[in-house]
Amino acid sequence: TGDDCHVRLLGDTLPERICKVFKEGRAWLLEGLLPDGCVHHGGRQLFSGDRVSLSDRDCFSVARPPTPLGWQVRIREEDNWYIDHQSDREHP
Repeated sequence: TGDDCHVRLLGDTLPERICKVFKEGRAWLLEGLLPDGCVHHGGRQLFSGDRVSLSDRDCFSVARPPTPLGWQVRIREEDNWYIDHQSDREHP
């Protein structure tokens, strides 16, 4: 819900920062940011510092499932085209 988040939920029922979804190389990761384990992935609670790799069609939520505060991840290998891309401007 913070101003610098990619996903913001309006209202004050949730903490400002709950989890982080980010990319390392070709892998997408989900990291819990709170000690109360309110982030759920694959039937497991994620606590502060817990990280999991995300796969296509994984689901995660910021409340105990079932909840409308959940999302399905869509990952496509073709979206990584830029990792191996080289341009004429790049030098060895």
